[in-house]
Amino acid sequence: VPQYETYRRIAKTTDQGTFRARLQVSDETKIITYTGAVGWVYPDEEELLEKLLAEIVKGQFGKAILVFRLHPTDERTPSYIYKYMNSDLPIRLDKADSGFAAMNTGKIGALDSVRKFVELMQFSDVVLNVASTISLDAILFNTPVICPKFSFNMPVDAWNSTNRLYDSDHFSRVVEFGAISLPDCMSKLSEDIDSALNSPDEKEKERQLLTSKLIPNLPTSRLIHQSLQLAINEGRR
Repeated sequence: VPQYETYRRIAKTTDQGTFRARLQVSDETKIITYTGAVGWVYPDEEELLEKLLAEIVKGQFGKAILVFRLHPTDERTPSYIYKYMNSDLPIRLDKADSGFAAMNTGKIGALDSVRKFVELMQFSDVVLNVASTISLDAILFNTPVICPKFSFNMPVDAWNSTNRLYDSDHFSRVVEFGAISLPDCMSKLSEDIDSALNSPDEKEKERQLLTSKLIPNLPTSRLIHQSLQLAINEGRR
């Protein structure tokens, strides 16, 4: 995907100290990032955020803070901003511009916005998301990824049940590599976060394999050429 060339190039010029200063986060504070979903994908998101914040407040993960990257098209975003923007809770809001919307076919976003996103993926200690390809963005920088595979109120047989999302064509290939953690309850999520913070290299080999297969460090032009050649060869069979 073309943007990974840009992400890799930007990452060579970033600075963790500048990133932490922007967020007003000390060097010893662990950064737990959660990237928001749209409402139909994860209706229970607000409850997850509250439970995560409660655990951070009680020191479950040592000195830590939650960075919540707001989804660019989620209708709940204004209420999140109202609730958390000036909160005393250990949370920082990160706003994604419209260039990051999944259906966007135009520009990928302002360069400064892209740079801030790269810094977030690069310097977070762990990235949480619900069946989002943002998992690849984090894994690109060898950042541990955790994807909750549970909800609090949704029936397991619902059409958009959280546990079904990871079997979809959209995400199943990511799961196959074993590079992400898929906790099936809140207590397991806490365990996985603790493990990612204290043993970040636990799934490093799996992340490296996924990167080499799905997001190789090659020019986009070469990848397009390979894909075209594959299609041509298959068409001749």
